[in-house]
Amino acid sequence: MALALVGVGAVMAGRRGKRRISAARIARRAALALDDATQTAVEALDYAEQCGIVCVDGPQLHRWQEDAGRRPWEAQPSAA
Repeated sequence: MALALVGVGAVMAGRRGKRRISAARIARRAALALDDATQTAVEALDYAEQCGIVCVDGPQLHRWQEDAGRRPWEAQPSAA
């Protein structure tokens, strides 16, 4: 996921109570929140790998539910 803000230098984005909040400040806060969420996801995937937990994506799970794919928890064929 990427966050791109173009030409928002001094643009007013909103208010918090009586304080004005610039778009740049909102963008910085959003970037920090995204960074925290990404770090949490990476840590969760590392933990899952250490414990042998199989993580699958939505499309893979959906294919299995529709009887069109292999069981997500079965070992994937290794690349040669």
